[in-house]
Amino acid sequence: MKQLLLVFIFTSCSFFTQINAQIIDFELLRQESLDDVQLILNEFGVPPSLINTRFPVDMYRVRYFTTHPANQELVEASGALIIPRNTNCPTPLVSYQHGTVARKTDVPSFNSSEADIGKVFASCGYVVCLPDYIGLGTSPGLHPYVHAKSQADAALDLMRAARILSDSLSYSLNDQLFLFGYSQGGHATMALHKEIEENFAEEFTVTASAPMSGPYDLSDVQAQVLVADSAYATPGYLPYVVLAYQSVYGNFYDDVSEIFISPYDETIPPLFDGTYSMGFINSQVPSIPNQILVPEQLDDFINNPENPLRLALQDNDVYDWLPQAPMRIMYCQGDDQVIYLNSVKAYNTFVSNGATEIEQFNFGNFDHGGCVQFCLLSAYAFFRDRTDAGNGMTASFDISPASSSGAGNGSASVNITGGTPPYAFEWFNGSDASSLTGLNPGNFPVTITDALGCSITATAQVGNLTSVADIEKLELNIHPNPAEHNVLIKLPEAGDLTIYNADGKLRYIGRIQHEQQAIIALHSFESGYFIVDFVGQSGKRLRSGFIKR
Repeated sequence: MKQLLLVFIFTSCSFFTQINAQIIDFELLRQESLDDVQLILNEFGVPPSLINTRFPVDMYRVRYFTTHPANQELVEASGALIIPRNTNCPTPLVSYQHGTVARKTDVPSFNSSEADIGKVFASCGYVVCLPDYIGLGTSPGLHPYVHAKSQADAALDLMRAARILSDSLSYSLNDQLFLFGYSQGGHATMALHKEIEENFAEEFTVTASAPMSGPYDLSDVQAQVLVADSAYATPGYLPYVVLAYQSVYGNFYDDVSEIFISPYDETIPPLFDGTYSMGFINSQVPSIPNQILVPEQLDDFINNPENPLRLALQDNDVYDWLPQAPMRIMYCQGDDQVIYLNSVKAYNTFVSNGATEIEQFNFGNFDHGGCVQFCLLSAYAFFRDRTDAGNGMTASFDISPASSSGAGNGSASVNITGGTPPYAFEWFNGSDASSLTGLNPGNFPVTITDALGCSITATAQVGNLTSVADIEKLELNIHPNPAEHNVLIKLPEAGDLTIYNADGKLRYIGRIQHEQQAIIALHSFESGYFIVDFVGQSGKRLRSGFIKR
């Protein structure tokens, strides 16, 4: 199904800048069942219990106009828009920024592997935008690789298109916006978050962002790849940057032979015509990236602060600003493509600038490819904890505390405002009543779902925990310890459980809802010490540990 949307051309330049979302057309590409989404998770090696996929999804290719950075004129761009099917609840908007590709069809709107990430998140109840960026997908010309402003613009205009298409495609959005991306997509996510908060705060409000393993400090940390006389895992990135920035800034050379030595001045440019994969391009250039450069150019880059390439890289650094929304920066110290110090520098700079809601997660010595799964699972958990899927519902409780510890005569009754009645209730013990009786002091989570399928979880606090027995209930109980094959972790309440090894590598992440215990199989765990981190529905955080023999 392909539909053409007629758009108005606005004569007011200032108004047009705000609305800059002209949709050319949109086309339904795929419909994935819930089983299809589960197969994607199986291929990723993700256990079903870790991600709450609930909806089949529809995937569209959207073609739209955005602004080209070289001349500020409109240019066609494309991207994928993936929506959950059969949900009437207002949903958050998510923008996922993809990693480095050179072949035009290796992008989300042509069903690349990164489109699967969008399908999984859409199945969890998000409307997901995945911009292809300028010069990729159906967009003409060379992609302006790691150019911060054009990446942000392409994402912003696709998000605007998603808002416009909500009536045509029968979905509704709430006010939440989540941003994430990996590798180049981490850089693009950082650029997008910055652009929104500094220039489009009246149009979008970022709820949270998760930039993952991105080259945020191009001009210093990541530039060490350029100056180092050592092999690099993806040497094709250097000519990609040079050609891309030349197309934007136009001041590196008059002829490509002024910057690339022979024969690379002739062999490299055709490799970026949009038909070759990055893997093939990497095989066609020396493993030491700077060996393609004219020596004088390399010397000027190293010694001249006004070198045009260095200035262009500085123009696209995205680590020195002040994020307002929560951000989780994720990386692996063993990354062989994007130097992990990019993430460390960004985190330290944000904290120094006064940011208060910034986290950094180091998942250890995995390489660039091996780090992906840990980052994506952590991003999912980060967003899930901040997602409002409640259709405006809020819950309060009428509490009758227990007369004493162990008396069993306390009660809690739920009051709901907002949403669409009638409401369904699911307490931690499986009860579907609107109230519970026979309670001892403690915290009791309940999930409330309205007639549209929108749900929230709230926790009734019944009395105060004063006895030794009550306090013991709020500790993590781990048996056996040390363990060999399985470990049983008893929890004080429903909540989120995360396990790391001593190097900080994520080994388990899951939401424990009703049973208040988790049996973790340890066959994939190496021998050593593991940290157990638990955040309960009440907000209480507990940490403990165990030893795997």
